[in-house]
Amino acid sequence: MNRLLSACASLAAALVTASSPPLAQQEGGVCRPAELLTRFGTWTSYSVPLSPASPTRVLAPKADGKNAETMRVLIAATALGSSPWVLMIRDQAGHLIAQIERSDFATAGATVWTGRLEASSITLSLRRGDAQTELEIRAAIADAGSADGSEAFSLQGKEATWRSVYPTTSILERETAETVGILVDNTYAEPPESSPDSRASWCCSGVMVGSDLFLTNWHCAGPKQRWDGEVLQNAVIDLAWEKSSVRRQFSATDVVAKDVELDYAILRVRQAIGLKGGRTIFPARISRDPLIEFEPVSLIHHASCRPKLISDKCRVQSTMRHAWTDPQGTSGKYPELTHDCDSEPGASGGPIFDAKGRLIAIHHLGHQKVASAMCPADRVNKAVKISAIMAHVRETKPGVADELGW
Repeated sequence: MNRLLSACASLAAALVTASSPPLAQQEGGVCRPAELLTRFGTWTSYSVPLSPASPTRVLAPKADGKNAETMRVLIAATALGSSPWVLMIRDQAGHLIAQIERSDFATAGATVWTGRLEASSITLSLRRGDAQTELEIRAAIADAGSADGSEAFSLQGKEATWRSVYPTTSILERETAETVGILVDNTYAEPPESSPDSRASWCCSGVMVGSDLFLTNWHCAGPKQRWDGEVLQNAVIDLAWEKSSVRRQFSATDVVAKDVELDYAILRVRQAIGLKGGRTIFPARISRDPLIEFEPVSLIHHASCRPKLISDKCRVQSTMRHAWTDPQGTSGKYPELTHDCDSEPGASGGPIFDAKGRLIAIHHLGHQKVASAMCPADRVNKAVKISAIMAHVRETKPGVADELGW
């Protein structure tokens, strides 16, 4: 018999967006607007055991009149048992959408997040196992697919000029967009942890630069700004958040290169636990040509955590901008460019492509609408040049550079 979780009524798909209005900040030598991260998703905590005798159903009800489009569930193995077992996860129609196995847990006491499950409710059933197998649901996060209500921080006009990548008739555009994904991550702490950042959920954008290497912003490590074990363990990269029927989700296993000044991190990824499909990855092509001011470009991203978008009515504005850690430009280094592609929180890490579909930069900051003594106001978006990132990887991580052909 099904056991409907009593706490599921509180599992809403409401979304919590970044703070507003944006204020100029200069913290730790970094000039950043306040909308650095898009926080989204609603948490529910559980302590519900799973057993072979009785499937367990988890609902994600409507919130603000909207159904949850995706949900993630945290599974704990308090005891692994001695026999192999499989946890089957099905959607509301009964379709098998994921499965977690004993081998997915390194040790007893470990926890595993599922990938993003496109379902408004799921049923979990444990197959096989033995009397010593003890699993339980610890938490769930649901979201409605976009951060509705977020303010326009970095648009040129009153309305965003971006569009959905699909449908499109351009093969070049499709193949370019397929290298882009959304990074969804969270922090998690058991009670009585009460820090505001102990349970946070956020999204960013990024791009595959190798068959198993994903490039995003350094600041996409979340509120704590640390690419530590927890953030890596909880991260999921979805290359098909575009209503695709093929799921292409990946987990992060390591950070192979990163830098605060250049605001980048390269993550090693592998296919997400329990999900199949999309095994072969074709990375983005990289431009080696000099940048040209006012050349047409496009930004492919997940602004406000929406399904994949493209801002393509835009151009490079300046090819010589100082780093965000050098607000006054005193270092003589110019690793960034500015552009006028419409963006919003959630677009951080989104790749900027030239007219030939080649990667030239990754977006990382929007408009600085309010000035401070160190941070001048402006109405341009900022991106880190791929050439600067490549040079840094060659200098600090030559093995990674060789792997990438940089």
